[in-house]
Amino acid sequence: MLFEMFDEGGANHKLTNGFSGWTPLSDNLQKERVMANLLKVTDVWEIAVGRQYAIDNLESMYLPPSRRLELARMFSIFHWVEPAVTEIFSGRLSALSIEDIGRVDIKVYSILVKGMERLEIEMRRTANVAPPMIPATPSPKAGESHPPLQTTYVFHKPYNLDCAATWKRLWWDKVGRQLLHPDAPIKSDAILGEVKKLSHKDLHEKCRLDMVQKIEAEIVFVDKRIIAGVTAAIVEYYTTLGSQ
Repeated sequence: MLFEMFDEGGANHKLTNGFSGWTPLSDNLQKERVMANLLKVTDVWEIAVGRQYAIDNLESMYLPPSRRLELARMFSIFHWVEPAVTEIFSGRLSALSIEDIGRVDIKVYSILVKGMERLEIEMRRTANVAPPMIPATPSPKAGESHPPLQTTYVFHKPYNLDCAATWKRLWWDKVGRQLLHPDAPIKSDAILGEVKKLSHKDLHEKCRLDMVQKIEAEIVFVDKRIIAGVTAAIVEYYTTLGSQ
């Protein structure tokens, strides 16, 4: 295809008409290679419609996350980075083969390793330390513009200490253990659902509802935050490669 023979409008027309009657390849690996080659050509000649056609076709296929990261690096397809990182983080880094590591490149692999280590630390911390019962800030006394710094915890008598102890125990039994499951740990955005299912004769319903509301309003999905940080670091690295 001699794209230099016509301007972008002509090239777009050629590509659109040429591919509209093209019989799709049945072999996914062959189709992936064809689309990757099309990306190379359209990038060189800056043919927007061809590039988008190739990207759309690749997005309709399943590509291993290492391959998506490789193509994202080669062709600056930055919106592929986060889904690829998310998929990698849903498993174990040890599942990546030598070929996978070669695809993502050693710099990106080191970013993934550091992110995964951080995630494991945060998941252990979340699993082992139950969120405290909601601290209630006392109302200001007469003449005070702000309440005192000291806070007290909301307990619903006569369940006070029973609620606190039961909450910690239930958190570990029903949430913490699942976060640390060796094969199928739950993700942090599933915590709220687990908390909503908690019940025990020693946990006052008002205490339980308070904690559901607290977690619903304030929980920080630490895995998503770490994935976002890893994604940003990888995109920044890819950007520096493109500017060289």
